[in-house]
Amino acid sequence: MSGPQLELIEQSAAFLHRYASISIAFTVRERLKMEPPGIGFADGAVQSEAVESPYLKDYDSLPGQRPTDWPERFDLSKWWFAAAFLAGQHVGGVAVAMDIAEEAHLWDIRIAPQHRRQGVGRSLLKFAEDHAAVSGKLRINVETQNINVAACRFYAANGYQLRSINRFAYPELPGEVQLIWSKDLPV
Repeated sequence: MSGPQLELIEQSAAFLHRYASISIAFTVRERLKMEPPGIGFADGAVQSEAVESPYLKDYDSLPGQRPTDWPERFDLSKWWFAAAFLAGQHVGGVAVAMDIAEEAHLWDIRIAPQHRRQGVGRSLLKFAEDHAAVSGKLRINVETQNINVAACRFYAANGYQLRSINRFAYPELPGEVQLIWSKDLPV
């Protein structure tokens, strides 16, 4: 007997207050090895090292970063949002900026902590990729950081390739390195 069916639903920006109720926080226990030549990767595998003292990282706690702050910072008219529901319970969401001609930018994906590693993120990612492809986008990009090893592994496992590394992208967050991943979409 199988469990409840995951339901994926497109949402509008009016849904952001509920979207923000899903925590994006995670515990940093490791970080990518960023030293050459492997820059964290060997044969496509993400190579990491333990951090000295694990800590909680919550990007929503940074000023202006909560989803409910986005309308003040961005024109969301060309963004696409979706939510995941399991047995009627909101368990995740995805936000994609669709404002560049041939590319989509996966801005945010979040899964309720108790539902992580159960396929919800993979389903939301596929839903977003399918929407971007149908909308004529040729590529989807996503930004992560070297301290979010689980996200790096997730994108690598779902066919994303590391396209750029910027050690100086976050002057206010020393020690965090910006990683841009991308995936070509079917035409």
